[in-house]
Amino acid sequence: MAKVYRPQANRISAAGGTLLGLKLSSAKAVKIHAYSINSEADGQTVYFYEEGTLKQLSQKWPFNAREGVEKNFTTKARIRTEALGRDIGINLANATAVNLEIIYSNEDEDLYRE
Repeated sequence: MAKVYRPQANRISAAGGTLLGLKLSSAKAVKIHAYSINSEADGQTVYFYEEGTLKQLSQKWPFNAREGVEKNFTTKARIRTEALGRDIGINLANATAVNLEIIYSNEDEDLYRE
């Protein structure tokens, strides 16, 4: 059975890019299966990107305080790196905090429920 990892919720407040530390193997892609992002202040814009290339992997979400986005779990990856062995980062437009929770895997196959 494929392993799914669920880190504790993170509070990120650094403007610019922050790598999420999801990469477990240099031979596999990182796949995000579900996520929740919530802004603590007005005027924040957030998106996911790929380490190294800085390629934008998601849309840019503009948030005000207490606004956010949530994508429920799916066995197919919602966001994934294009290159093997690269991490996924989150980019914040300014230094106001966002709360982030993700469910991810490093499996070669899509996940299937038993």
